Amino acid sequence: MPISANTYVGGIVGYCEKNSRLVMKDCKNSGNISRASSGKADVSLKKYIKSAEITENQSVDDGIRLHFAGGITGVTLENEVIDNCANTGSVTGFSGIGGVVGLNAGLIYRCALNENFGNATLNYLGGIAGINIGSSNVEKTYGSSLKYKYMAGTIDSCTTAYGKTIAGLSNVGGIVGWNAPGGTVKENISYANITAGGSYIGGVAGRNSGSMEVGVDAQNKARNIDGRSGEGIGGIVGINEASGSVKVTGKVSGKEGELVAVGSQVTIHGNEKVGGIVGINQGTLGETTGAYLTCQAKLVRATKGVVGGIAGTTSGSIQYARNRSENVSADSGMAGGIVAENTKGQTVTNCGNYGNVTSSDGYAGGIAARNEGTIANCTVSGNCQLSIVHCLEFLSQDEV
Repeated sequence: MPISANTYVGGIVGYCEKNSRLVMKDCKNSGNISRASSGKADVSLKKYIKSAEITENQSVDDGIRLHFAGGITGVTLENEVIDNCANTGSVTGFSGIGGVVGLNAGLIYRCALNENFGNATLNYLGGIAGINIGSSNVEKTYGSSLKYKYMAGTIDSCTTAYGKTIAGLSNVGGIVGWNAPGGTVKENISYANITAGGSYIGGVAGRNSGSMEVGVDAQNKARNIDGRSGEGIGGIVGINEASGSVKVTGKVSGKEGELVAVGSQVTIHGNEKVGGIVGINQGTLGETTGAYLTCQAKLVRATKGVVGGIAGTTSGSIQYARNRSENVSADSGMAGGIVAENTKGQTVTNCGNYGNVTSSDGYAGGIAARNEGTIANCTVSGNCQLSIVHCLEFLSQDEV
């Protein structure tokens, strides 16, 4: 059955206020949802967050206007749970849309997107949720035994289907378009191809301002993350903002305590500022100790350069990360085994590059192509291909 509306629209439920304690479990939508040709156009995200529906007043950008449309429900609020639900229908014509939920400020748990989703004109789009935001600082419980504990604004253990495609313009992610302040995204995996014509495109999140706990790419299925017209393209996150963190979780795998977050059949291609894990890092990337956040991608490529096996550029910290990608490649510009550009005052520590790094016309380095900060306790065992002068020039400036 087709559904047509402008705001707060879902395949099963459009909207419930936050004290409803709604639980939607084992639901499936296969109907199509489209934007109506008349009526109220959209909602200011900033004004909505300041309303009584969001307890914790998070800071968001001015000027973002969204429709809140999802395959299961338009909005999930503080005391609401979406559990083991799936969408195979289409949602078109909106901004701020998700395969399951448009805006999540509650809990999305064990849900799935099982079809192609989106189109090239849509912003703030995710395979599971368009926006995920923290809405309370009080720990919640869920389930008959109340043993599952979470913070409101969590997406946990969700997936997108192999062989399908998620398409959008900017702020596009396999799981969530924007994990906004206070949001938690953990143990999710997207096997869908991602294609977008703008900036901030990621295998899990297009934009991250909250907490991301990355699990193992256990099935290692072939997929493409393609944002070759924009910047901030990453295997996990397009842009990790200053308040954002990307850490490992779950059981480590591979060699020497590595957690392989991006498997060996993944191809990541962007215009510039492209990374195997994060395209642009402004926050915290990796743990302070312990497991190594690892990328094994088949190819990490930037057409105009600034490409790294872990991050394209960093003005934050990178620690305990390893690149084992088959090739990190810039058609022109900088290419680095860990990061192309480490900016002034920043640190890259306890990292290792074991992959090949190439630049057709620019600087290339085993750890960084350009370093204005500190590089310490790092290891290089891959090949750097350009002119030997450029390779050695930048490696000699680093403390490796």
